[in-house]
Amino acid sequence: MKWNEDNFDVNFCRRSRQAYEARKYAFVADIARLKVLYEQGGVYLDTDVELTAPLDELIFQTRGAKAYFLFLNERFIGTGAGFGAEAGCQVVKYLLDRYENMEFELKHGIFAQVCTQIETEALEEYYPDFRRNDRRQEFSDGVVFIPTEIWKNFSIHHGTGTWVEGGRDFTLNEKSATGHPEVKKWLRNPEYFLRIRKVFGRKGEYVYEFLVYDLIDMGPLYFAKRMVRKIRARVGKKLRK
Repeated sequence: MKWNEDNFDVNFCRRSRQAYEARKYAFVADIARLKVLYEQGGVYLDTDVELTAPLDELIFQTRGAKAYFLFLNERFIGTGAGFGAEAGCQVVKYLLDRYENMEFELKHGIFAQVCTQIETEALEEYYPDFRRNDRRQEFSDGVVFIPTEIWKNFSIHHGTGTWVEGGRDFTLNEKSATGHPEVKKWLRNPEYFLRIRKVFGRKGEYVYEFLVYDLIDMGPLYFAKRMVRKIRARVGKKLRK
């Protein structure tokens, strides 16, 4: 079933309304998919997910589960790549509640965290024994986390990145995103993040996360251009006054 403005209330919460008004529709979908599956149950896939094989493997891996989530990598869970849940699943409600009073745009004009950050942090809180390690994990409430080595056997999340500021398409960034896999694996070791969090707290962890994920995968030029656009926008706003 296709969900859009006709059957989902974009004013459900402040963040969804603000994201819709800013025409950042992917951020609205972050909330819509949680609300729909909490109320109705089912399986969700982003429109840029390509199924490359029958879902027999997924059915086998999630047999008897109340819900399942997919690791995007060793760091993040990604509901956009696909997830499923029974109606009324409490962990889905917990994720949905996280968004309800959250601002889409911060006061200084920078977008708030993306769904992978928000939801993975929430899952860490909900499941104290959850680990960011891209390995299969099961919990007593019937929720299963599926590693990338499993779900990539039957689907591809193309991640076209329509939410990226400036409209940059991630498919143009394939060289940066896929280059030097061994170096990235070393830099993104989950143990490093745990050590940094213990010493420098969450803020230190966020900085390291930005350096070894966003900066490497998207490239410094993207962030330089974004900064220039923000400076121009602020100067233009002052001149108009």
